[in-house]
Amino acid sequence: MKKNLPKFVVIPKSTSIHPDTIINGEFIIGENCTVQQGAKIFTRDNMVIVGRNVSIGKNVNIEAYGKGRKTFVGNNTRVDDGARVLNACIADNVLIEKNAIVMKNCFISENSIIHTGAIIAPNSVVRSGQTCKSNTIYSGNPAIPIGKISMNMNDRIDDVFDMAS
Repeated sequence: MKKNLPKFVVIPKSTSIHPDTIINGEFIIGENCTVQQGAKIFTRDNMVIVGRNVSIGKNVNIEAYGKGRKTFVGNNTRVDDGARVLNACIADNVLIEKNAIVMKNCFISENSIIHTGAIIAPNSVVRSGQTCKSNTIYSGNPAIPIGKISMNMNDRIDDVFDMAS
């Protein structure tokens, strides 16, 4: 594991973090979690807090940046390969599928599902038990569908995130 350990990093013995994971910044993760190959956890002037029994897939990006903007991932949550969580709060028992994006200041309520390729726009709230369809953009409080994503648009979004890394 490649780590730039500043002030505060907590990783219990029962948690498995792949050696290729990059952790840069303040980070707390609960017991019985897995973090797979290529995952990146970045914080700037902030902290990422992950609950218990969480699975973080390959090449997932979880970020918290800016003072007072922590990122939380609740207990029993799964964040699948290629997903991105940026300055958001994810409650317990949430599934974020492959290549989904949860943008800043979002709240994803318990027992929700964010399907493959869905984008949750900034400042949106996904209600308890809500299912967000694949390749759809959601916005608002409560989050409602506002558009569809073509595969070409999804590729362009990946390019933007790659340039920002």
